[in-house]
Amino acid sequence: MFKGIALTVKGWLRGKTESATDLRYAGREHIHNVKQSIEVVRDQRNDVAAKGILLEGRITTLEEQVAKDIDAVKHWNAAGDEDRKTRAYATYQKNQQQLHKLNADKSEIEDQVADLDAQIQRLENDTEDAVDDLDKAATQQVVGKAASKVESVHKDIKSGPLSGA
Repeated sequence: MFKGIALTVKGWLRGKTESATDLRYAGREHIHNVKQSIEVVRDQRNDVAAKGILLEGRITTLEEQVAKDIDAVKHWNAAGDEDRKTRAYATYQKNQQQLHKLNADKSEIEDQVADLDAQIQRLENDTEDAVDDLDKAATQQVVGKAASKVESVHKDIKSGPLSGA
């Protein structure tokens, strides 16, 4: 018995809430919140892209160092100093491996940024579709309210207090 009463009250409250909700305004608010969420994602994408830009600077510096290492190996080879040539070559190998790792990291970041760009584009397209759907629903709601008002006025004319006059 209490469950039936609770469900009746809940249904009545839901009906009152739905009739009081104007989809034009609720839709605008919802779309605004979605667009803010998209901007948060865009900021996160920019953070990832910034890490890639910083990585490019490190790569440039390391490429210059690798070029110097190659020159050092050639110099010590020409000078005939095997010990220094071996150390210069070991340094070159270490820097070359680090450069290879940084290039792989940069490529991974570029792929992640491209993926985020595609996802952001899909979100924006879906948002535009939602705006269109909300506009249609809001129009239907206004039409429904207007039709209900027309019926109410017609009923008032036919059976209202002055209908027999």
